Amino acid sequence: MSDVQQHIKNLSKLCRFCGGFVQTNKDKVKQFKPLKCSQYANKIKQVWQIDVEKDRPYLHPTSFCHRCRLKLYRPPKFGSPARASWYTHWYGETCTPCQKVESLTKGGRPAKKKIFRSAKKLEC
Repeated sequence: MSDVQQHIKNLSKLCRFCGGFVQTNKDKVKQFKPLKCSQYANKIKQVWQIDVEKDRPYLHPTSFCHRCRLKLYRPPKFGSPARASWYTHWYGETCTPCQKVESLTKGGRPAKKKIFRSAKKLEC
């Protein structure tokens, strides 16, 4: 698989608005499907002022998650919800979205920090 195809595949795993995974394990259990931005283009433009019709597939993710869909239809009363910004970036070894996908797919609990204790206990 070429770098461009791998990059587009990595972008398809990320949400267009929050930058998280489009479909988490919890979403898979509840059978939530990733939503295409093109289907909700009018509502997205109305609520978040983002024109997703001009998005390029190698630069912007094409889907968004169920949590962002809820924010789309029930926006907060004060301010706007946090959005991930997708700047022009070059795919390759230093591609930030690809590195994020790799770190998110790594999974598991972080390694526990070892605390150094002296062999001799302090007595009170």
